[in-house]
Amino acid sequence: MYRYNDEGSAMSWGWEIAALPVVVYAFIVAAGFRRLPDTEIDRWIDAYGAPVDEDTRSLAERYLTRTRRIRFSFAILGLGAWMIMTESTSIGFGTWISGLVGYLVGSVVAELTHSRPIAADGSVSAVLSRRSFAWYMPRYVPAVIVALPVACAASAAWLVQIAPRATDNFAKPDAVPVGAGSLFSIVLTIVVGSSMWAIVRRPQPASSIDAVAADDAFRSSSMHAMAGALVTLDLLLLSYTLSKLQNALSAIGSGFADLMTYLSMLAFAMTLAAWLIIGHPSSWRTPRSLDPTPTDPRA
Repeated sequence: MYRYNDEGSAMSWGWEIAALPVVVYAFIVAAGFRRLPDTEIDRWIDAYGAPVDEDTRSLAERYLTRTRRIRFSFAILGLGAWMIMTESTSIGFGTWISGLVGYLVGSVVAELTHSRPIAADGSVSAVLSRRSFAWYMPRYVPAVIVALPVACAASAAWLVQIAPRATDNFAKPDAVPVGAGSLFSIVLTIVVGSSMWAIVRRPQPASSIDAVAADDAFRSSSMHAMAGALVTLDLLLLSYTLSKLQNALSAIGSGFADLMTYLSMLAFAMTLAAWLIIGHPSSWRTPRSLDPTPTDPRA
């Protein structure tokens, strides 16, 4: 790659391009492995309505530190795997996708390996309440999780249909990566959705109301992180698919090309909102039983 000086002579980008991956990795390490300040722990407790006591605070600090490190470790692995496969150190669309996939896989791994607080006597118990997704995240989130892969698949199918009609004035869009991305989105949604459903269904300690509230907070936090990363990833894939569809529609002179441009830009713009609003809500309260009676979950 080259840049130009004031006289118009070409100059090599030099160390700036070579240093970019190092800067990205350093940012991820700083974000994922730094020591959590007390204010962040307090913010998490307040956001999810966890009990305000030293035991819960200690559990929250260990939980947040551990899950964050696992998520960002897998994000780094995703970035590294992409660079190795592509034999490139450039930072592009595929790099961010691979990092998000790693973060999402890390969220699942962190949840599956997280030890749960149990009753004081060491027994396992459960609340006599029928829980659902709506307990732990907004009702619209499951619908969005299902709708985005469907939209990706529909856009990819449309692209496959019209790609052969592209004129010679435009490069014919390659439908293979778009179709592969849509299939990957569907598979990932099934895997993450199943993991989230397992979180909803697992037995819950019910030695006290505070124990239930703390466990609800951990569940909700994990599910929000998974859903936020998944929706962000799906929006990026949808934006990419729509941009390729826009190219194909332009090639055949369709009036829908401009609409696909706007929709692609909208999907991309919504990624940050999905990450912040769904993945890191400022406040979420889980409805729970007021009389959590310990019972044998096998009964």
